[in-house]
Amino acid sequence: MIAGTGLRRGEAVGLRWDDVDFARRVIVVRQQVVQESGRKKNKQAPVPCPYCAAGHLGMSFGKPKTKSGEDRVVDLDEATVGALLAHRMRQDAEREQWDEAYADHGLVFAREDGNPLRPDDVTKLFGALVDAAGLRRIRLHDLRHGQASLMLASAIRPLRSRWTLTRTCSEASGGMPPSVPRPSCRAPGRRRRPGQQRASVTTW
Repeated sequence: MIAGTGLRRGEAVGLRWDDVDFARRVIVVRQQVVQESGRKKNKQAPVPCPYCAAGHLGMSFGKPKTKSGEDRVVDLDEATVGALLAHRMRQDAEREQWDEAYADHGLVFAREDGNPLRPDDVTKLFGALVDAAGLRRIRLHDLRHGQASLMLASAIRPLRSRWTLTRTCSEASGGMPPSVPRPSCRAPGRRRRPGQQRASVTTW
């Protein structure tokens, strides 16, 4: 999901099924799961939750991590749609097994009992899966960078202009394999003057 959409970790964990439109093949990012360390250690009360009465220790739901804090629309490709549909079938089976004990938060990605995932646990699981597959170790956040780099290299601009991934050219192209063409950092028809710093690029 993160590799196919470029979502941040907290946004993916906070995504709800109500914000997934399979017919239009888009998702709307309205919230994220924010990790709050030290609350259990300091014996503080759980953070109130808009979806359950119990609340959660060390986690809360907040607005997306954007400058404006506004919702944004993200397009889905065919492979991501298929993966989401298959995942929903597995989640529905888990919901039936837990029956009334299922704490339904409406989340796309949740624990088996329906409660939200802790972002750090997702990062650890991703690392374990990478190691088990024998792949080169990367950060979970690198999937977001990789999506930005591939779309820059292929000159693809998603239809939803509200989805913004702001990166400098060096950040966007630094992790790309040699076989992938690196994008130009200059606007067409303009040349950078000697000593002029490389400007940041906002993609799609």
